[in-house]
Amino acid sequence: MFSNGRQKRITLSVILIFSVFIIIAALNRQQKTDTFNSVDDRISLLPIEANKLIQENNAFLVDVREWDEVKLGIAVSAIWMPLSKMKDQDKMFSQFLSILRLDRLVIVYCTDGKRAVEAQVELQKRGFQVVTMGGYSDWQKVGFPTTIPKNQSSKTEKH
Repeated sequence: MFSNGRQKRITLSVILIFSVFIIIAALNRQQKTDTFNSVDDRISLLPIEANKLIQENNAFLVDVREWDEVKLGIAVSAIWMPLSKMKDQDKMFSQFLSILRLDRLVIVYCTDGKRAVEAQVELQKRGFQVVTMGGYSDWQKVGFPTTIPKNQSSKTEKH
């Protein structure tokens, strides 16, 4: 029916197409697994638990709110790293990553928890162990120390 050469080309084409489908399916499965693990791994600490880990020098506290929120107050022990700057090309984000250590837990907070979860996923992609801690108001309610940053230039410094 087909010449020998044409039959080989058809067979190779079918194998190639089949291989591409297998690769795409595997990549989609891996992406779903990564997303599931990120969601499954989410733990939220109470401010009391977070503060204990910070005082024992076992964790970094990171505020991921924007400057217009942080200028009204930030946890004294927090490092400020706004979620909007968590991009590979951003110099502030590079400086921030150089401060963190893979052997310490990273505790992130924002106002209501949504951005903290986004930051958690972003930092987990880079190999950090990350948990969330409610919001800034939760920290304030238990009476832990806060401060008003002097200016935006102290962005990634610990407060």
